[in-house]
Amino acid sequence: MNSVLPITLIAGSKGAIGQAVAAKLVSSRLLLIDRDEQGTDANGQDDLVRRYKVDVTDAKAVAAVVHATENEWGPISSVVNLFGIHQVCEFENISDDAWDAMFDIHVNGTVNVCRATIPYMQRRGYGAIVNMSSSHLSPQARLATHYVSAKYAIIGLTKALAREKGPFGIRVNAVAPGPVDSPMWRGSRYDNQIEAAKAERSKLIPLRRIASVDDVANAIDFLLRRESDFITGHIIPIDGGESI
Repeated sequence: MNSVLPITLIAGSKGAIGQAVAAKLVSSRLLLIDRDEQGTDANGQDDLVRRYKVDVTDAKAVAAVVHATENEWGPISSVVNLFGIHQVCEFENISDDAWDAMFDIHVNGTVNVCRATIPYMQRRGYGAIVNMSSSHLSPQARLATHYVSAKYAIIGLTKALAREKGPFGIRVNAVAPGPVDSPMWRGSRYDNQIEAAKAERSKLIPLRRIASVDDVANAIDFLLRRESDFITGHIIPIDGGESI
């Protein structure tokens, strides 16, 4: 029975959103990759989950894992790219290394995963890909020019791939979360400031709260399902209406 279950690749599976997405995909086998050697936590037995330590900026390593999975475990029908970094820095102080790292992880990492998986999907005539952009590409975005630029690049990549690969049955969309109550968001704040920061940030959001990781995971889960088979090339904001 397990052999007929579709395989979903989650790149960046160690993060809070990656784990939330994995928990939603109870009808899939999971190929989980992350640069953290500890792998990730996910619901499912060993025959339903495979974990690999992979740096998405290493194109050969990504391709090797995808090739091995396709040949030994079965076809990868969907892909979720969830990795990323964030840095606050004035534009003139962004180092060359910091600029390159932002694009290498966000953009080149996404390209590497897509390059490794799309040829297999194209031959089969079906596939669904969800990339990670951000709704922080708004007047609220400050002191993160390299981050915003990389996330805009992912929007362009998503739309271009959707148009090029749509005739082959491959759908490509992206989610664009606003602030998400996750370890990454909390990490830049002291514990006694978190609730106050959430309350203050929520004032800018029509629905008056920041997103949970499940809010993001629910949207990704929908974009991978057959129910969304006529949706491609779109960037779905998950920001409580802030970008309206």
